[in-house]
Amino acid sequence: MTALNATELTHTHSGRSSAEVIDSFQGQRANQLLNEAKQALDKAFPLKQGSHCDVVSYFVYYQNLLAFFADGTQTGLQKPCHLIDKEGHREQPESLTLRNEQGEMAQISFKVSGSCGRSDSAHIDEISFRLV
Repeated sequence: MTALNATELTHTHSGRSSAEVIDSFQGQRANQLLNEAKQALDKAFPLKQGSHCDVVSYFVYYQNLLAFFADGTQTGLQKPCHLIDKEGHREQPESLTLRNEQGEMAQISFKVSGSCGRSDSAHIDEISFRLV
């Protein structure tokens, strides 16, 4: 993300209030951080095919996590045992918890009306990582 000075902000976003401009930049930054977190998921909890960045929905089928893409294809985790918990309905989970052999854990939270979830194709609102 490039830095803009006040003149550039005024010129680029004329007709918008400063609050709207700030909200827009905060939203862009949040989306950028979410995309970086999805890339971290790709490294710690890879899918058999594709990237978490391209997933439009997640579905829990018994103890398996299925990831669906925009073209209708689906895949699972390379190691299905990485899925250790879900909250909510299996077709629309509220959160998923993943843990790998190195002790890395990730919690993926979904919220359609959340600050990130409303603009994310899979409605991911937050991804948090920790070591256990």
